[in-house]
Amino acid sequence: MAVGSWLFVKELRSTWVERPQRTSLRIAGPGAARDRREFATEEELEDFLSSLAEQLVADGWILWHVDHDRRRTSPGRGARITPDRRAES
Repeated sequence: MAVGSWLFVKELRSTWVERPQRTSLRIAGPGAARDRREFATEEELEDFLSSLAEQLVADGWILWHVDHDRRRTSPGRGARITPDRRAES
């Protein structure tokens, strides 16, 4: 999994989850709540992140934005979500 961040929203509140390094995670929100977690392995972090995302969605939060660090992702990896604007001409 690439380093990145995820923004969850619910009504006027937001929770931002950031993965600044392979085995660390920062959570900001909702409100002034802050948390930083370190994991022994990437697998442990990914398991926690998956559970956290499932819990947030179950509680009515919406995944609003995902931002993966493109420098750590190989070109062409994954499907394009938005249409290619160049094809509209």
